[in-house]
Amino acid sequence: MLWLRCGREAGESLRPLPRPVLLVPLAALLSFIVYHNATTYLYRQANDFASWNAFSAPETIMGRKMAELGPDHLYLLSPFLANHPTARFIAPNIPNQTLLPLPTPCPFANRPTGR
Repeated sequence: MLWLRCGREAGESLRPLPRPVLLVPLAALLSFIVYHNATTYLYRQANDFASWNAFSAPETIMGRKMAELGPDHLYLLSPFLANHPTARFIAPNIPNQTLLPLPTPCPFANRPTGR
């Protein structure tokens, strides 16, 4: 309960100060925090592939789509996406997963030879 005692002590110490003396630094600090977070989120991370990759965005999108479609489909997965923990967490009951070894083309991309 040390933090509680420190809070009480700070409240007692700051009570004689006029309100603007307390509110101006608090408003400045809050403005800096909002500006810094908005700049980081809307500019640095939004345009940086490392942020996209760090949060497993492709695996999350794939897992959500697999969960939406259900276990009745056959899923042809890249070795980079197969058995990823994020996809297994989001869509745990998907048994029909086929791993496509690289550089094998998709089976539906082959054209019939006879005309």
